Amino acid sequence: MICARYPTACVAGAAATCRLLGGCELPDDPYWNEATDGESCPANPPDIDDYNDPDNLPDGWDWRGNGDPGSREGAYHNPTTGESLHDDRTHPPGRDPHTTYTDPSGTRWDNFGDGWTKQ
Repeated sequence: MICARYPTACVAGAAATCRLLGGCELPDDPYWNEATDGESCPANPPDIDDYNDPDNLPDGWDWRGNGDPGSREGAYHNPTTGESLHDDRTHPPGRDPHTTYTDPSGTRWDNFGDGWTKQ
């Protein structure tokens, strides 16, 4: 899957790289880039590392939830775009640690450390 191997090639603004790699078609929907193998990837997913410090979040993002910022009991949220990022890297046994991203269209994606996969 092109998004797992080349995640930055499947983001908005990287169309030339994506075409060079031969892995993405660019449909009219601004939130998507589809890989030619039929897999999809989010157009502009946040960089997970930008959320390691709850006191220094990217502009427009805040914490919503019952737990401490960054815990499993909540998510970072961007009220302007509708995006959210849920850290599940401490997921209990039964599912591997991951991060879940909800894009502006409401589609959810998981990242187990090897790129984004649609739920």
